[in-house]
Amino acid sequence: MLFHVDTCMTEGGLNVTLTIRLLMHGREVGSVIGQKGESVKRMPEESGAGVSVSEGSCPERMTALAGPTRAIFKAFAAIIDKLEEDITSFATNSTAAGGSC
Repeated sequence: MLFHVDTCMTEGGLNVTLTIRLLMHGREVGSVIGQKGESVKRMPEESGAGVSVSEGSCPERMTALAGPTRAIFKAFAAIIDKLEEDITSFATNSTAAGGSC
């Protein structure tokens, strides 16, 4: 993960904008994007953070989260929840199909 922090003083006090870049494998990025891009479009609305995913078909892609610290936390938590949901779903489907570890 890469971090970048911008700070400035405003009338209300210190304003901190954080950018976190996550290097993710293709399957993980697919979970973040969702079908027809629904998940990645919904995250900024729900978290208040900017969320972008790099273009390309390479094995690893960059997902960037930018905004105030609380918004970044919400977006990151949403990504983790989505990945966990997909892993659980995959494990359940594999077990139902007779797969083993």
